[in-house]
Amino acid sequence: MNTESIELFFKTGTRGQNDADNKIREAILCFLADPINEEYSIHEKWNILYKQFHAALTAICKTNYSKVVIKTMAGRQHNYDFAAIFYDSDGVEMSRAKLEFKHNSKSLSKIPQILSLTDRHGLIQELSYSSYYYSNYLDAHLLAIGYDGAKPSLEEYVSLVSGIDYNKHPMFAFMKSAESLATKTIAKESIQKYLETHVNQLNTTRLTAKLIESQQDKFFLLWDISDKSNAKFNIETLSVADLTITSVNRIKNKNAIVALSANYEFHLLLRWRNHAGIMNPAWQISLVKRPNI
Repeated sequence: MNTESIELFFKTGTRGQNDADNKIREAILCFLADPINEEYSIHEKWNILYKQFHAALTAICKTNYSKVVIKTMAGRQHNYDFAAIFYDSDGVEMSRAKLEFKHNSKSLSKIPQILSLTDRHGLIQELSYSSYYYSNYLDAHLLAIGYDGAKPSLEEYVSLVSGIDYNKHPMFAFMKSAESLATKTIAKESIQKYLETHVNQLNTTRLTAKLIESQQDKFFLLWDISDKSNAKFNIETLSVADLTITSVNRIKNKNAIVALSANYEFHLLLRWRNHAGIMNPAWQISLVKRPNI
């Protein structure tokens, strides 16, 4: 991080660089918990971000604080980016808040996902997509690439396919090396057929429990640069009613289930994270405000 790093907050960035850029953005937010020193304060954009960040924190704390500590919450066991700890003038802790930072986001409805769940999480318990692919499409996939080696058992396949190590079995390594338009087409068709057959078996109770566990009591800090002359943080939260799935609505674009809560549509996109038809099938979950609500 240096004085020029502030520019990362005022540009969209590139896909391949997003992870590295976001780590710097997160480090900057932790740094800005304290008053910025002269080296940084002489830069206009640093002052803009500092003022906007503390305005957002004051709104979250709901009162003025004397000091705030921002701690990065690393690791998959945490479903949020930061813990904000607010103190009064006597150094006594006033409150805490869970913060989730999203760059270049005007609202929750505009971000690609709020949650990602692997296929083995069991949103459709009757038959996982991994098992479905193994029984109905894997042989066609292997035939298309000319693989005639050993195939894992169903139990072994389901265990391995949710990982990311292609060398766990020779079949996955071969599949990756021989990926083609034909195999992508097979994977695409399998998702469509699986959803058409099993959409009504979506376990809404399990989905609701996971949404509440991961998203409730969290403040989304949405850094909006749609108007660069008026960059600001928007703050959104999700209530239990927002996160409670009440019904399954439809299939969208042949690859996503749309489920409804009181106020939102949850779009559950079924996709392969690591090469289509090869490894790591997962649900990418996003949301949009329901029309007329």
